[in-house]
Amino acid sequence: MTVDAESIAVGRLREILGVPVSAETARGRKPPYATVERTGGPCDGYLDGAEIAVQCWGEDRASAKRLALRAREALAGLADDPRAAGCEIGSLSWFPAEHGEPRYQIAATLTLYI
Repeated sequence: MTVDAESIAVGRLREILGVPVSAETARGRKPPYATVERTGGPCDGYLDGAEIAVQCWGEDRASAKRLALRAREALAGLADDPRAAGCEIGSLSWFPAEHGEPRYQIAATLTLYI
């Protein structure tokens, strides 16, 4: 069975946040919502060190930040998932979208058993 860091993170965030979460950004989607993307990370045949970016979109900067703080806590809880060897949260940063839409980004490394 192959593990997929994006799918695991999306599932966890959907469960905890109660907002739409996906690996795709849909044009015209109304906030709040979150997106997850794998940005890199090594795989040695036993462990997959998936680097992921979680982007939290809000109606304004304050609501985007609140969503990001909740998402960060949910990601930290992935360390308890039996498929995970750990989850390290790297950063939380203000990351407005191309046209200035309010968004925060979380960088994390989700290490999974493969």
